[in-house]
Amino acid sequence: MSITQEMFPLCYNIEDWTHLHMLNTTGTRDKFVVVSPYRTSYYFKTSLKKERKDYPFEFWSEVIASMLGRYLELPVLRYDYAIDLDKIGCLSPNMVDQEEILVEGVRLITEFDPTFRENCKNSHHIAKIKKALARVGLVEFKRIAVEMILFDCIIGNTDRHSENWGLIRSKTTDNVYRHYKEASLWEKIKFRFLLKQEFSIPFFKIHDFFAVNRHKFAPFYDNGSSLGRELSEERITTMIIEDSPQFDKYFNNGRPDIILGGAKTTFNESIIILAREYPKEYMHFFNRHLRLYNRNDWHDIVNDIDKNFPSSGYEHARLSQQRKDFYVKLIDSRINLIKQQLNG
Repeated sequence: MSITQEMFPLCYNIEDWTHLHMLNTTGTRDKFVVVSPYRTSYYFKTSLKKERKDYPFEFWSEVIASMLGRYLELPVLRYDYAIDLDKIGCLSPNMVDQEEILVEGVRLITEFDPTFRENCKNSHHIAKIKKALARVGLVEFKRIAVEMILFDCIIGNTDRHSENWGLIRSKTTDNVYRHYKEASLWEKIKFRFLLKQEFSIPFFKIHDFFAVNRHKFAPFYDNGSSLGRELSEERITTMIIEDSPQFDKYFNNGRPDIILGGAKTTFNESIIILAREYPKEYMHFFNRHLRLYNRNDWHDIVNDIDKNFPSSGYEHARLSQQRKDFYVKLIDSRINLIKQQLNG
């Protein structure tokens, strides 16, 4: 894939933008909605900093994961970086317009499993995601769910909890659907006849019609708990050495939030399970997305990822060459593992 300048993250100064409201969060990570002078709304958040958890590069994980996803032509939300007075963080556009709503995974799952919210940490299983998608008529979206988990494995995302994925629902089509469900049998027959006449939609495809037009899978968002956000510069330096045991230990540990088997598995184990249990989706992920990957391209992307970063200030969050080398090594190693499963 050709790399364009428009793909690279920009740096916005949002000091004079309209700040709407803070969002619920833990610790001292700032999160709020801002509106640009062009009346476009965005979501701004800084890196996590609380007690013994100080991750100044967390916003970079969002930005770099976004760049990787868009480079591989995956449905990943765009993240740029932004400055708000003395704060620096990442900025993402609002995923929905006035005629849409985001329906988070937790809401979809609790519709058939009311206990899920209280036990979501231990029961966020791919089977529940598949059931949630099937209940709204989107069984084929299973492929995107599998791609999302594979993407998490590549970047090492440990926090794809049920509020960090969802569907975007059309308010307009949803209102039509609700009216249809409450209509009399005769009204339903007339509506089906109209769809067949106007759009050549067979009678038995009505539910598929509503499912596809009511929903779309939301872009992959909140990818920041990844890419070694918690690693100090000292640890990063030890990991980029060839045959580093520290890197091997890091690479072989870490677990995705979504459970694939009877218990949580490591990222590497999850890749093996997905290759075995979802071969069609796995092959699509490789043929459609990973074939676009080239290590030299990714190296160049990472090394230019901060070219729009402020030339002075915010030194605590400036990327070192060692950290860039780690990003390249981690992503390349995980993608190679995915390729090996196809040959293995």
